Amino acid sequence: MSEWQQTHDISMTIQAMEVQLSGLKQEQKLVAMCKLVNIARGQSVVTIIPDHQLTQIKGTVIIRMDKRVMQVDMAMPDQRFADMLSHLKHAPIRPLGMVLSVDEALAVSLEGDLQINEEMTLNLTNVSLTIPVR
Repeated sequence: MSEWQQTHDISMTIQAMEVQLSGLKQEQKLVAMCKLVNIARGQSVVTIIPDHQLTQIKGTVIIRMDKRVMQVDMAMPDQRFADMLSHLKHAPIRPLGMVLSVDEALAVSLEGDLQINEEMTLNLTNVSLTIPVR
């Protein structure tokens, strides 16, 4: 029988990342494909957009019952977005790390299995990005 722990953190490594320009205004967004670390067999797609009206990062995590891919939508202040892109230009080949903290606890077994009974939409309470240096 598995032992279950409650966590508010979703840890992941970024496997691939790209800047996408869309629309006539060529608005930027950063899209990252991530592998979950503390949840087994899971992946996430993280989309980050700049928002000139924000003073801090905000966003949601959607966990579906029918997919092993979490959807993360995040917005951050324009300058923070520009700073992050600047840091990422010089990031080494090693995977980057990201930890998202959410407003509801998730039940995860010691083996990394996630237990949910229905689709969940969680609000971000904190975001940490680790960019390795040479």
